[in-house]
Amino acid sequence: AQGAGGGHHSQTCPARPIGPTKSMACPRPRKAMLALAGTLLCGLARAAHDAEGVTPVQKVIQLLEGMKAKGDEAKKDEETRFAAFAKWCSDQKRIKTAEISEGDENIEMLRAKIEKDTAEISSSTARIEELDVDISRWERDAKSASDVRNKEAADYTATAKDYGESLEALDEAIEVLKKKASKQAQAAALLQVSRLRTLSRTRRQAFEDMARPDMDQSPEAYGYESQSGGVVEMLEQLKDEFEKKKYELDKEETEALHAFEDIAQQ
Repeated sequence: AQGAGGGHHSQTCPARPIGPTKSMACPRPRKAMLALAGTLLCGLARAAHDAEGVTPVQKVIQLLEGMKAKGDEAKKDEETRFAAFAKWCSDQKRIKTAEISEGDENIEMLRAKIEKDTAEISSSTARIEELDVDISRWERDAKSASDVRNKEAADYTATAKDYGESLEALDEAIEVLKKKASKQAQAAALLQVSRLRTLSRTRRQAFEDMARPDMDQSPEAYGYESQSGGVVEMLEQLKDEFEKKKYELDKEETEALHAFEDIAQQ
């Protein structure tokens, strides 16, 4: 072929025309090339078939089928794992939902318990304050009762001692007068009785008069009343009176002691 500047046309196909043409130039050489390629492919396919007994298309089909089988297996495995994972997620959701629900219930129960305990604490605190006031008042009352009890016990001890001494002096005087002892002994016994603290002033003066006769009375007057029995009878009546008062005093002391013990135990 000549160059583009020669002005002569070549028998081969030129480059792609710039503008449209009525017909394609030189189609036969291209068809010849395609026919040649087909012949070569058929020859290669026949050679491969003759060598392995499998055509290239069949080989490709086998490869595709193998890839499909592996894909199906991977898909099945993935579906199995996904199903297991989905089940695990569902179970976890159910478990966690139940736990959350249970936790919410526990929270409500604890909140109610806290409110109840708070109310009980408030009530108990108020009660404790009341009891503190009661304890303070009880301590004051107990101290007052203890002071009164101590005073009562001291008074009882002194009065009981006086009654005991009085009864002993009366027994001695009665014995002396009944034995009709000497005038001096009778007078001394009556004088001892007149000094008793349990006697009234009138009785004390009367026994003093009996023990100390007037100056114009004769010494025999000491034993006169004792012989008549009037003084002895008076002393015995006084003894009975003192014994009764001593019994009542002991009874009052016992009751007062029991009352104080009851107050102390409250």
